[in-house]
Amino acid sequence: MKSATHMANSDRLRPRRRSAGFTLVELMTVVAIVGILAALAGPSFSEMIARQRLRTGAFDLAGDMMLARSEAIKRGVDVTVTPGTTWAQGWSVDDAGAVRISQRDAFGAGITSPSGATVVTFDRNGRSAGTTAIELSSPKTDDSAARCVTVQPSGRASARKGKC
Repeated sequence: MKSATHMANSDRLRPRRRSAGFTLVELMTVVAIVGILAALAGPSFSEMIARQRLRTGAFDLAGDMMLARSEAIKRGVDVTVTPGTTWAQGWSVDDAGAVRISQRDAFGAGITSPSGATVVTFDRNGRSAGTTAIELSSPKTDDSAARCVTVQPSGRASARKGKC
């Protein structure tokens, strides 16, 4: 039989088993580090989102210009692309018989376009009256993020990076 002294010594020699999981201090340290990284990354994410909204808006507008042109050729009538108060407020594509072909709602907050927007009309041959340039920008980004949608007299629509 083992003595009490021998049992006490053998308990000390056996490795202690650690319980699984994290301590509160370890958990709070990780949460603090994640919070600091999120605070540093937040401003750059908002600018990235604004740039992406500009890009999407410009491609949507150019796409609807191409739709209007193809519908004018297909239907053999004039098709107009009419902006809201500004192009950033949305637009509609209608044929000469006032049939709504497509409609876009206003862009989200943060996208602007100059006021005094003009209606773009495509004739039955797919041509427009003249060159039209539409600029989209955001106060959350610098001027290099602006987008320009151009409609040529031939009816060709394109979107490019930069001011008009």
